[in-house]
Amino acid sequence: MLAISAVNLAADLGSRLYKQAGHGGILVPVIVVLFLTYPVLAYVWFRYLSRQIFADGQAPGRWQQILILILFLDIAGILASLQTGWFFQFPGGGYQRGPYYGVANFLALANIVLTEALLVTYRQRIDKQYFTSLFLFPLIPSVCSLVQKHFWGISLISCSITFALLMVYLNLQQRLMDTD
Repeated sequence: MLAISAVNLAADLGSRLYKQAGHGGILVPVIVVLFLTYPVLAYVWFRYLSRQIFADGQAPGRWQQILILILFLDIAGILASLQTGWFFQFPGGGYQRGPYYGVANFLALANIVLTEALLVTYRQRIDKQYFTSLFLFPLIPSVCSLVQKHFWGISLISCSITFALLMVYLNLQQRLMDTD
């Protein structure tokens, strides 16, 4: 998750620097990478929770199938947007949200909501303090995603993901210190 978050931050920074350098638009591969990191990070979060909840690290098959389907739909939509402009467009070399931009957000948030539902469903398998940390992790990026959808030009999601990862990391460190 840290590697994907680092790629996300680098892509976000690259898009901002490219725009500020006086170019007419934003580099297309940077935007594609930025869009791809959100659903992939949501799926990696699901895999992480599966390892925390289940001894074999595998969530029940139906959960996995639904989340993989959502991941596939989101990635397919992002890649199709290069030709169709559904999620994003580049008119005149500049970046512009596509008519279905909200669908990309919805699919990533649906993945997170289902992952949270998995966590709540199997909460008896997790320590209460650890459950709180795991439950709160996606809330910060989700709220920031909704805010960023309505306010153009601010970068909240990448920073909120980094902050949430820091929160989980500190919680894990505390748990490891208590086991010594």
